[in-house]
Amino acid sequence: MSSILSPKQPNTILYFPFSEGSGSTAYDYSDSVNNGTIVAGSYVKAPNGSYSFKSISGNNDSGIVMSAIGTLTNFTILYSGKITVTADTQFIFYGIGSGDTYMAVKIFSTGLIDVEMIEATGVGRRVRSTKSVNSGEYNHIVIVYSGGEPEIYLNGSRLSVTVYVDSGTGYYYLTNNSILGYPDTAPKYGINGDSNYFILLNKAVTAEFIEKHHQETYIQ
Repeated sequence: MSSILSPKQPNTILYFPFSEGSGSTAYDYSDSVNNGTIVAGSYVKAPNGSYSFKSISGNNDSGIVMSAIGTLTNFTILYSGKITVTADTQFIFYGIGSGDTYMAVKIFSTGLIDVEMIEATGVGRRVRSTKSVNSGEYNHIVIVYSGGEPEIYLNGSRLSVTVYVDSGTGYYYLTNNSILGYPDTAPKYGINGDSNYFILLNKAVTAEFIEKHHQETYIQ
């Protein structure tokens, strides 16, 4: 990871570097210590000795389950992974609240990135990128929310989006378990590829922060 982010940096509420290499636990290195249980998947070792987490393709329960996160009014998700686009919808994150409240970040069969933040009444926010991820390559995806329309960044650049739902209070109560992946029925699966890290901040970062993070992490 780049020095621009630290698991002990203020506002970090999830920090998964997937560096364990073995076992059934994915450790959260933030002060939250919200360790995840691996439901289905394994660690992959790269030639340089580092590890990533690989979901089991086609497994309905593929992913890492963790405890409730709480209420999010502003947040940033930073994800890095080698994603192979498939005919199935792939879930990077799925947070569950009371009733039918949920928040999800997913990749469609077209490779487009979708962000859904839906309240129990069905109102909320939903946007979809107009540009696809690079299938079979490493992608750096950042989601920023500070009220209104969620922002989607891919490899350091903000993407234009199509807005499908734009209403609701802007408060998202993730009071039940969350998962890196998806714990339900087909055709909804965890990521088909290798995940390098997943970070959740309870603040909205700037475009300059995202660009610097991308440059330091990917441009060597």
